[in-house]
Amino acid sequence: MKFYTYLHCKPNGDPFYVGKGVGKRATLLTSRSTHHKNIVAKYGAKNIDIFIFPRLSERDALETECRWIAQFKREGIKLCNQTDGGEGISGYNHSAEARAKISAARVVSKASPEARANNSAARIGKPLTPETRAKISATTTGRKKSPCSAEHRAKIGAANTGRKASDATKAKMRASQTGRKMSPESIEKTRAANTGKKHSPERCAAMRAAQLLYFANKRLAAQER
Repeated sequence: MKFYTYLHCKPNGDPFYVGKGVGKRATLLTSRSTHHKNIVAKYGAKNIDIFIFPRLSERDALETECRWIAQFKREGIKLCNQTDGGEGISGYNHSAEARAKISAARVVSKASPEARANNSAARIGKPLTPETRAKISATTTGRKKSPCSAEHRAKIGAANTGRKASDATKAKMRASQTGRKMSPESIEKTRAANTGKKHSPERCAAMRAAQLLYFANKRLAAQER
């Protein structure tokens, strides 16, 4: 197996990451650090230059990685690398103690209700800037989401049961859907998904009640004219 050392560079040619890899690792810009992802989002994945120094043994690739990182740091170039390189030996297994420490470090502490309330209040009414939206779009474009597990879907359903949207939210939803037409493909997918599907008696009663209320409001509106 042949390894290589690679560089990720900004459009102006400045390197911002040095790595050691094999196969397609150099071309994969996902599963990186937050710092690395921010730079990719800023310039766009298509504008990141990738330079590969191939046909090295694993030891030579690691040594080359260390030399490049040290050289760039001496030149004052800021890299995304969080270490001086040389990690990632193939087949290396962490000890039980090391795995326990890594697991403990990744445990996410839950914020207090007061902290969550403060964060929510700080974000209410604060729209995202076009730059922030572009970054979010760039980092999620092409990324496939794994399907939710049955337990996750059950939790989502339980959290939304009995939850009613406010009048303002209903008005926004209505405005966003007004004049919007489904494509023939979407119509066909919806028809195929609902073919042979039977609603529960409770669901049928709710739909019937909603229809009666809709037509009653429509008649009242016509009489008021």
